[in-house]
Amino acid sequence: MGLCPHSDVQALTMLLQVNETLGLQIKKNGAWIPVSYLRNAFVNIGDILEVVTDGVYKSIEYRAIVNEDKQRILIATFIYRYHTD
Repeated sequence: MGLCPHSDVQALTMLLQVNETLGLQIKKNGAWIPVSYLRNAFVNIGDILEVVTDGVYKSIEYRAIVNEDKQRILIATFIYRYHTD
C-alpha cells in the first residue's frame, strides 16, 4: 500500500508533515530517493508550472510508501490557477 508514482497536475503542492515518519520519495535519475523530514513544509513543482515556465522549473515524479511501524500524517495543499476568458 502507499501512493502510486505520479507528478502533480497543478502549479504547486505544499505538504506539511505533522510527524517525523518518513515515507515520501522522489525519482531522480531513475532511482527513488527518500525525502528527509522537513519541519515546516515540502513544496513540489507541478506540471502546470513546468509548462508555463517552459521547463525552467521541473515537475517531479514522487510516491509515498507505508511505514509498517509508525503512522505518517501530513496535510496537502494544492495551488493552481484556473482562468477562462
